[in-house]
Amino acid sequence: MKILVTGSSGFIGNNLSKTLFNRGYDVTGFDLASSRKYDYPTIKGDLRNYEELDEVVRGKDVVYHLGAMANLNICRSEPLETVQVNVIGTTNIVKACQKHNARLIYASSCHVYGCQNHFPVTEDSVPNPSEIYSTTKLAGEKVVQNFPGGVRHTILRYGTAYGLHMRPELAIRIFLEKAERNDTIIVHSPGTQTRQFVYVDDLVEGNILALERPEADGQIINLPGPEGISVLRLAKLCVEVAKSSSEVILGPPRPSDINLEFISLEKARFLLGWTPKTNLREGLEKTLKWIKESS
Repeated sequence: MKILVTGSSGFIGNNLSKTLFNRGYDVTGFDLASSRKYDYPTIKGDLRNYEELDEVVRGKDVVYHLGAMANLNICRSEPLETVQVNVIGTTNIVKACQKHNARLIYASSCHVYGCQNHFPVTEDSVPNPSEIYSTTKLAGEKVVQNFPGGVRHTILRYGTAYGLHMRPELAIRIFLEKAERNDTIIVHSPGTQTRQFVYVDDLVEGNILALERPEADGQIINLPGPEGISVLRLAKLCVEVAKSSSEVILGPPRPSDINLEFISLEKARFLLGWTPKTNLREGLEKTLKWIKESS
């Protein structure tokens, strides 16, 4: 089976591409930043250029579309580019998949739910995105679902991922690196906001099950972490794991932050047989080991 992974040089895309390749799939990567060498071919290209996508999608059976602007701070400062990459880029991918009869697996985000009043949040809950990134991911979902003529697809709403090769601006990496240096860790107030962090290996497994299980066709499926934790407790757990003397303090609140995240994974368990296997402490220990080995 020939598979294209957009965003293949990114945190999740890199882990997904390597796992697919190691399991015998014929993988091609596509990314704006593709200077690194991989065991599989990686093509440098821009999601906003339809001609490039038309060429690279040709002959593929499946396209995993992970390519996006995902850094929340950059998305806030560059909203027009965020829309161009995340919405127009997704439209180009859908068009190419339709033309070449490729199945599309679209990486969305549990952040599309925003702040909710009823829990647990399921795939039937009404999305309520609170910032530009999640708004564009939801818009991408609608393009995938409603493109004229249709395209065979699955939409996966990722929880907040962490693990090997995670980006420097992500909270867990910041907390662990500061704890390793015994630096003060600043948590956005009030600190009680909760997240369901999912270890990247578990998230990759959910993606591959969505590929291999026909029940996933046409579905929206949450892939969140197994347990919720407050950001303040997370920071303190990072200090424990690193055996650090770091102090944890509260800083200014972050605009449009989600207060409570309680996402159901029952549909993924039922349709895919997927349950995340890595508990948070174990995942933090693995991530810290990678950070130490990479420094």
